[in-house]
Amino acid sequence: MQEYEKKMLLAYTGLDSYEYYQKVFEKLESGKKWSWNWSAFFFGFSFMVLRNNSLGGILFLLLGLFNAIVVPFLAKYVYSVVEYNEHSVFLALSFILLLRFIVWLLEGGFANVFLLKRYKDLKAKFEKKYEDEDKRLNAMEKAGKLYYIFASISLSFSLGVMMKFFM
Repeated sequence: MQEYEKKMLLAYTGLDSYEYYQKVFEKLESGKKWSWNWSAFFFGFSFMVLRNNSLGGILFLLLGLFNAIVVPFLAKYVYSVVEYNEHSVFLALSFILLLRFIVWLLEGGFANVFLLKRYKDLKAKFEKKYEDEDKRLNAMEKAGKLYYIFASISLSFSLGVMMKFFM
């Protein structure tokens, strides 16, 4: 990786995450279709908000809403179609857990793809906009800034939605 590329990635990810994202982005650019991210698996939408990734955040919000709203209704339908017994309850719960787990796997597997896309888009935008390398690095650092307050709010919102549908 060239020195300029390292500086841009460091400005985008910050020192704490630099080595992780350097390895992940290299794997993705070499042709790998997805890369695992435990933070995205557990926190989904909130993780994408924290990383300031609006495209991934919107997609993960929609997946989270699907998980919280649509899946229980589908399970209720499955439960109503099947004759009532202890197996139908198990079937409905298994259906909910399976679909929720699939959504979590998608979020964990594709979050880094969205982060790489955002990084490339920002890099191209700043290279076009600024001639000076220092201005590019400064702009990249601001764009890659972690949004802890928004992530906290989104995590609280997500937990509130989940509590509403689980209790």
